[in-house]
Amino acid sequence: MNYFDTSALIKHLTQEAGSQHVETLIMAEPRLATSKVGYAEVHAALARKLREGALTPATHQTISYCVAGDVTAVVEPMSDSLLQILRDRSGEVTLDNSLRAP
Repeated sequence: MNYFDTSALIKHLTQEAGSQHVETLIMAEPRLATSKVGYAEVHAALARKLREGALTPATHQTISYCVAGDVTAVVEPMSDSLLQILRDRSGEVTLDNSLRAP
């Protein structure tokens, strides 16, 4: 399972630098986990892209509709046990892996 923060989810939903890398990760492992506030953060990021002109109103509406309909099927909220594993291994993981998209 991949843990995706909001920036990675946005790269999955829109085309921007790093989107291809995110798609490669999803092809290898389609199950995603994110924080409990990820849903709200994704909508906030999409609204920002709309305000900045990076998304048309129609594209924004389509992506928002897909997120609202598919989020529970595609994105699994982090369970307490997964959160504990991340807490226990965060120092090790951050030394060995970049947590920012390339």
